[in-house]
Amino acid sequence: MARFERCDKDGWDFVAARDGGPACVRTGARAPASRRIALALEVWLALCVVSFGVLLLLDEVLDGNEVWGPLPPDHDAATAHHWCERLVPERFARSPANTYSSLIFVFAGWAVLCVGFIYRPAPARNHHRAFAGFTALQALWLVVGGLAALLAHASATQNTWTIVFDHASIWPLVTLPQALFALRLVPYGALPWLTERWYGYWLLFGGYLLLVVALVLPVAIGQTEQWVVDYMYYGVPVMGCVFVALLIARLVLEACRPRLYPHSTASVGLLVLSVTFAVLGFALQHPDRLGVCRPDSSWFLNTHLWWHVLQATSLFLAWCWAYFEDVADADYLEALAREREERGPRLTLLPRLPPGLFLEL
Repeated sequence: MARFERCDKDGWDFVAARDGGPACVRTGARAPASRRIALALEVWLALCVVSFGVLLLLDEVLDGNEVWGPLPPDHDAATAHHWCERLVPERFARSPANTYSSLIFVFAGWAVLCVGFIYRPAPARNHHRAFAGFTALQALWLVVGGLAALLAHASATQNTWTIVFDHASIWPLVTLPQALFALRLVPYGALPWLTERWYGYWLLFGGYLLLVVALVLPVAIGQTEQWVVDYMYYGVPVMGCVFVALLIARLVLEACRPRLYPHSTASVGLLVLSVTFAVLGFALQHPDRLGVCRPDSSWFLNTHLWWHVLQATSLFLAWCWAYFEDVADADYLEALAREREERGPRLTLLPRLPPGLFLEL
């Protein structure tokens, strides 16, 4: 197994070596990490403010009846609701809380874009960082998914193109993490044609896009029929089970073939939070099924709003773990363990007091 050295200096990065492992080589000058982080954060905040400002401007200037058309004649303002939220027909965002909360997916997409193309952490010792197309696609799916949910909730009408767009955008969001975690089953550098040839990652990229088209096609054909709703409702949890199965498969391979699959140094905390938020968000998706549908209550109590927040956060955390995942050999892990023992715990709940303090009182 190739030795994994520390390669976190500015201007150095990992590339695939001839023996199949990564090699630390000089790739050119890079701005200091602190400067890149600051710039990425500034650009992300600017994009978020602009996105929110555009939606706010549309909501203030446009009339919902002119943009989306009038509501059905049988609409009863006293009882009708959209995902347990009262409609405001004259606003562009007829379902305000659900519409504005959809922006969290867009914010997550901007974050992926800024981390991957402005911060650009080194070293690149995994497939995710070795091919920028994966990062660009993750950002695109999050932004498109956010816009689709935003338009569907803004129109608040059934049997329209916004609903079909919203349903179709879900599959790219839930399939890309599975594809990236499936790629983890192939050690970085083990397949020269994948990491050393220009067409390697592009073949996988094109194959994944064909898979997305195959999954989205039934939604486009069935439009808003009930079987499409069931197809989406049960398909998403199945993809979540596939995600967990891929994680377990990688852990088994690390235990059985430690030389081929070295342990990851990425914190498992991100994955635990991601899975927790995904399960909690899925449970809160339908307020009426939970028996907590209160259209006249505060927007804060609308559970579908928190479905948006939790799912977008879950997807971003899963992406972060896959993007920042690193591998190390036994020597590095032993050195890291010694460093942690010497450093001690980073957080203590109680102050450190001298042992004889209470005896002197």
